Amino acid sequence: MGVHAPQWKVSQAQHVDALLDALQWLLAKEGRALSGQALLAGLPLEQGCLTTDSFPRAAARGGFDSQLLSLGIDDLAQVSTPVLLLLNDKECVVINELKGDTATWMRFPQRQATTAPLQELKANYMGYCFTLHALDEPQQDQHKPHADKKLFWRTLWQRRGLYRDALLASCLINFFALVVPLFIMNVYDKVVPNLAFDSLWVLAAGALLAFTFDCSLRLIRSKLLDLAGRQAEQQLSQVLMERSLGMPLANKASSLGQAMRRFQDFDYLREFISSSTIALVADLPFALLFLLVIGFIGGELVVVPLVAALSLILGALVLARSLHKTVALNAQIAGLRQTQLAEMLAMPEYIKACGAEHRCQHGWEQLVAAQSQVQNRMRDLQQRLATISNLMVQLTMVGVVVLGVWNLSGGNSSLGAIVAVVMLSSRTIGPFAQIANLIGRYQQAKVGMKALSDSLEEPDEFAEASETLRRPVGRGAFHFDSVSFCYPQSNLPAIDNLSLTVRPGERIGIIGRTGCGKTTLARLLLGLYKPDKGHLLVDGVDIRQRHPMDLRRGIGYLAQDARLVAGTIRDNIIFGLGPVPEGQILDAAEQAGLNAFTDIDESGLSRKVGEGGAQLSLGQRHLVALARALVLKPKVLILDEPTASLDPATEHQVMEKLAAIGRDCTLLLVTHKQSMLQLVDRLVVLDHGHLVVDGPKEKVLAWLKEQGGRHE
Repeated sequence: MGVHAPQWKVSQAQHVDALLDALQWLLAKEGRALSGQALLAGLPLEQGCLTTDSFPRAAARGGFDSQLLSLGIDDLAQVSTPVLLLLNDKECVVINELKGDTATWMRFPQRQATTAPLQELKANYMGYCFTLHALDEPQQDQHKPHADKKLFWRTLWQRRGLYRDALLASCLINFFALVVPLFIMNVYDKVVPNLAFDSLWVLAAGALLAFTFDCSLRLIRSKLLDLAGRQAEQQLSQVLMERSLGMPLANKASSLGQAMRRFQDFDYLREFISSSTIALVADLPFALLFLLVIGFIGGELVVVPLVAALSLILGALVLARSLHKTVALNAQIAGLRQTQLAEMLAMPEYIKACGAEHRCQHGWEQLVAAQSQVQNRMRDLQQRLATISNLMVQLTMVGVVVLGVWNLSGGNSSLGAIVAVVMLSSRTIGPFAQIANLIGRYQQAKVGMKALSDSLEEPDEFAEASETLRRPVGRGAFHFDSVSFCYPQSNLPAIDNLSLTVRPGERIGIIGRTGCGKTTLARLLLGLYKPDKGHLLVDGVDIRQRHPMDLRRGIGYLAQDARLVAGTIRDNIIFGLGPVPEGQILDAAEQAGLNAFTDIDESGLSRKVGEGGAQLSLGQRHLVALARALVLKPKVLILDEPTASLDPATEHQVMEKLAAIGRDCTLLLVTHKQSMLQLVDRLVVLDHGHLVVDGPKEKVLAWLKEQGGRHE
């Protein structure tokens, strides 16, 4: 069932990730150069650091198969080296060689090599270690498309031990189900005629013992299926979210509601692999066992439950097609409803300002009515099958009794046998009577399977960069070589045959009319989109050879629509960056001009910003986002309208801070404001994705003046 080590609580003051440091050291020994960002991309981190749960996934990306074991210090000789030991002081050691009682290890994060008796580690050893075995091919979790086609079944197969034990428990449970019918048959046929009380007590004691085992096995089966289902659900949910976050923006869903629908549809799959459904499926094959026992006890009485079971199966198959269409239509309407709900909740101010409440209400009520109608149809189909199932159960009981009495009159059966067959028939038909719910869940699970399959078929930007070497942004030089780019579902190129060179340390202003491609150029530099044609080089290397996380780590970016997440100002400054020294955070806040309003607030940088930054003004949100772009002191700074929402005084302060940035930082400034051009030495003018003019600021401004401002 797996080993779980207590998670490290890495403090903000520590600023280290010992597990990541150890993994990178091991990779270097194996000749595999992967950056920390490439190893951590998309993994669930605690304050930016690996945990014992996420370490195996990071190790798999680097080409190591790792397993967490609970071993004493004296038992380490049982495992092969290298082995990573977790220590109490948030450190770890990698044992490279173990000879007798002496070991050679490297301690992290100090990277201190030691050869000493193994017992020296006993005081700090937590009792948990990772075994590490190098693989021939590095794995990218679930990124590889060819590995995703059978992900669902592979996930269940990985828990085959739990399902095997649950199936064994089901076998015993169904065998114990024979106890009561056989007990009653023997009492009616043997005990009552002879008043054999001794036999009665023996039979009763045996039945009581069987009931005890039956209850215990049912509890065990339920726990096994719950555990297997929970683990499978967590793994599949993890992959679904990982693929959603790793999906390139060019392939993102056309609406927020459509993206949310995939997770809603996945809930159907989660419900299907729950313990109650799996237990019902496991009980169905044992109907054959009960039919054999009925045939042995009651002879031709077996015909009645057999016909009833076949009738229920046939009825289920007839209604399954209609149910499938209804479930698919319900999922489609639910997606539309989710889209409208997301839009209405995301834009209440805009809706009120436009007076569009009536339009939203009308659209919502139409979708609710349509979904209600479809759901009623779905419930009606299930209710029909459930009603037929209940009728067949009752008819089976009556049929067995009638035919049993007929056989009894001919001396071919006994009263005890009739009662036993009635009870066994009820047990046989029971799972088939619930087949209506099973088919409904199955049809919904197919919708969930499609949602999972659709997500796995989407490209993954981390998969595309899985074989890239460690290439962090160095000098901050860029070169566009005949680059063209068109947004998905658009026929007009946003960037058209653009050739442009940005040298390290240059300060360039990018100007042009609205929609000319300024923001698109910034997105291409960040690797958010890939060029359709041409080449984009970063420090002389094609951008496709760089892992997206390495690229974005080296570029400070401020988007024109500065968005924040719920939390504090400090949380937003270091959002996605992991542990950052407090002094560095304060420097970035001061450089961005945040101290103008945080210094007079009793909460300071711990002030809550609200959902989406709703508790801050638009200008304040821009300042927080600017601090986020500056906090790592990047080699490249891309600012898209950094002062668009600022008052003149604050804008002047921000300009003074930005002007003080060293010349070792490449600055790309997208702006419409003439005042901001004081920060740049060179201007690039775009129009409909074309490069119109490029040169020194004074010459370009003079040219624009001659043109009458047609390109501003």
